[in-house]
Amino acid sequence: MIHVYQIPGKKSSEIVHRSDKTPPFRVILKYVGIMARKKILFVITKSVWGGAGKYVYDLATNLPADAFDIAVAAGGNGPLFQKLADAGIRTIYIPELDRDIHIGKELRSFHALRNLFEREQPDVIHLNSSKVGGLGGLAGRITAWRARKKMRIVFTVHGWGFLEDRHLFWRAAAFLASWASTLFQDAVILINSRDYAVAEKFIPRRKLALIQNGLSQHAFAAQEDARRFLSEKTGREIPTDALFIGTIAELTKNKGLNYLIDAAKHMHCHSRPASKCGINSSGNPDQRESGFPIKSGMTIRENAINPKIKFRFLIIGEGEDRIRLEQQIRDLHLEDTVFLLGFIPDAAQHLPGMDMFVLPSVKEGLPYVVMEAMAAGTPVIASNVGGIPDLIAHNETGVLVLPKNPQALAEAIELLIQNPEQRVLLGKRASDSVRTKFSLRAMLEKTQQLYDTAD
Repeated sequence: MIHVYQIPGKKSSEIVHRSDKTPPFRVILKYVGIMARKKILFVITKSVWGGAGKYVYDLATNLPADAFDIAVAAGGNGPLFQKLADAGIRTIYIPELDRDIHIGKELRSFHALRNLFEREQPDVIHLNSSKVGGLGGLAGRITAWRARKKMRIVFTVHGWGFLEDRHLFWRAAAFLASWASTLFQDAVILINSRDYAVAEKFIPRRKLALIQNGLSQHAFAAQEDARRFLSEKTGREIPTDALFIGTIAELTKNKGLNYLIDAAKHMHCHSRPASKCGINSSGNPDQRESGFPIKSGMTIRENAINPKIKFRFLIIGEGEDRIRLEQQIRDLHLEDTVFLLGFIPDAAQHLPGMDMFVLPSVKEGLPYVVMEAMAAGTPVIASNVGGIPDLIAHNETGVLVLPKNPQALAEAIELLIQNPEQRVLLGKRASDSVRTKFSLRAMLEKTQQLYDTAD
């Protein structure tokens, strides 16, 4: 059960949630100033369950409770809040926060954050997402100055906004905003090496820290159970020998799911080269080259797939682009091939049911979902963007393709369909690699060290 209550002095619009696992006396003692633990306040724009949300969750629930007093503030009332409440973490709802940019909303968000910081008086403010990175940095700096208190302001970059596929003017404005925001931040965490290299060009190196995401332990479903579950979610009769080509992603432009759907259409062109299909709803010309060499011993035919081979594309997730993607599927007559399964709680546990995992993103930080697919032993095909090359060694622990390239995706998928032994080998290597190199413990230790430099 979750209790919703109001701390004296708080506005009614800022509500605190507490699960039964949080002892009431601990909440009371904290507010009368008896407990001496370092106070960490995480702030994230929305309480959705995505990469940034999982990052906040992993830190908030795994940092030592005897050393840190932790709370998480966010807009919305998404799955992140429920998960945190179930884990006994205090959450604060800020209705003024919204990812959309609007001058009136920004002013209200700024004042809400400043009021929050003045009441909470945290020792460390840990900001996540570009919007709160700027507004929260300025609000935190003003609050610290007014209170004559040292507040360490940390910002984690989950992918630079100015690298998004947008208009040049928007990207220039986003860059200036990112640069200005760092003036108010004491430390900037980069979660992948590419974003770190970009940061070095405009942020003092003393502020920078490369701390890659760490993978927590996962309980995966048995392969047969996972396949049965995914098949039932389609609502159709799926042949038992059909190959499942899956992904887990928020349905937004940055995830490039329209290119994956285009790739599915290419793969229906069994009797002629996919470049002659004449179907590309993304508006890009077909391209024959993936940009990466094919591994020796792995072959791909021009007329790539035997028509007897059955396959289905399963897209797990929700988001603002659902209607557009549904229309694309209808326009390409793929209703029996591509399925939007919606949001599935703890979807990663079903990864063993996929024959391969594809992430066609055009922008990424260091995607947890790729790490989870690798840990499950599911072979991964992903765009060569953001921190994905930090995770995947091409043709060793997965397959990399150029972004925004449906033909490259189709060829990579066809390649693995035709080489089942290579799928198994890639999955095994990937599992060994990610479990060795990306531990949650290392992420926690490095982050805690960054917090402790405030002392």
